[in-house]
Amino acid sequence: MARLYFVEQFYQSYERFIEENTKCKKLEDKEECEKILQNLDAFIKQELNRIKENPEYGERQRINTPWFKVSLPPEWELRKLKRDIPEKIVNRAFHRRAKSRGARKLRIMYLYHPQNKMVVPIFIYTHYQYENMPPDYDIQEGIDEAKEMGEE
Repeated sequence: MARLYFVEQFYQSYERFIEENTKCKKLEDKEECEKILQNLDAFIKQELNRIKENPEYGERQRINTPWFKVSLPPEWELRKLKRDIPEKIVNRAFHRRAKSRGARKLRIMYLYHPQNKMVVPIFIYTHYQYENMPPDYDIQEGIDEAKEMGEE
C-alpha cells in the first residue's frame, strides 16, 4: 500500500470541480447541499483509497507527446484514473447542463513514485469541465508541487 499526499493544486481543482459541476450554489436548502457533497466526497474518497491500495489502478499517461507536454522526473509516473460517477449521485448532485455534457466522466490525475510508494493526486475534473484534459500548465503546477514533496 502506498502513502497518499495531497498538493494545493488538487484542492483547488476539487473546489472548481464542485463549483462547476454541482447545483449546490443554486440550492436554497443547505442541508440538501450537504447531503449531495457528502455522497460525492464518499465516492471520491473510495476512489482515492483504491489508488492508495493499488497505485497502478489508473492508466499510465504518456508525456511529451505533440498534444501533451509536461516535464516529469524519471522516477515518477503520471497516471489517470477514469471512472463514471454513479448515476444516482449525478442525478441528485449535478446541474442539468453538467449531466448532459460529460459530468459523469470523473478523472483523477495523480503521480506515483514506485520506489518511495508515494501517491500524489494532482488534479480532479470531469469531461464537462474539460473536454479532454486540463491545460498542461495546470498539470505541471501539480507535478512541481509534488516534486518538492519528494525532495523533502
